[in-house]
Amino acid sequence: LKIDNARDTVRLEQTAGVSGILDVGSSSVFDSGEAGVVLRSTASDQTGRVGILHPTASVHGKITLERFMDARQRYRYIAQPFQGVLFQDLTDRFPMWTGYQYRYDESVTGYKDWGWVRMSMTDTLRPGTGYITWPSPAVYWKPVTWNSSGLLEPGINRDAVDLRLKHTASPDPKFSNDGWNLVGNPYPSAI
Repeated sequence: LKIDNARDTVRLEQTAGVSGILDVGSSSVFDSGEAGVVLRSTASDQTGRVGILHPTASVHGKITLERFMDARQRYRYIAQPFQGVLFQDLTDRFPMWTGYQYRYDESVTGYKDWGWVRMSMTDTLRPGTGYITWPSPAVYWKPVTWNSSGLLEPGINRDAVDLRLKHTASPDPKFSNDGWNLVGNPYPSAI
């Protein structure tokens, strides 16, 4: 979906699904409104994404990002780019075992596995932070497509994003594996 109109605002009146790139040109104003744009993700590597936005481009309204996951019984690494999304917001389409959601705290010194912090289903997922979760048995053997929705916001999931990575050195030399950070993609785009 290419928006290249510097004179008028382009507004959606109904939901638009994008399997390729949402490309908003220089000085263009795009308003997806309440209908929103859905960035589709499928098994056939068709993954919708927001392209590089020119600093003078404006994007308003709701963006929904889908992420396809194949069928597997194992921990899944996830991230999402929008503010205010909770683990429980993802469970409609991606059922998870409660109590098996984690983030990594780099500041915990010592053995690298000591830094895992258990999250609750009501915890907020921060853009730019990676998480791991264990799917419920309902989705062990079938693929799922989950989604999250929000806005494009400068410094959060648009333009330059400072992830503020840290490195805390352990005072004990036998623990030399410090400095691990689990980073998530802060942009509504596949890596």
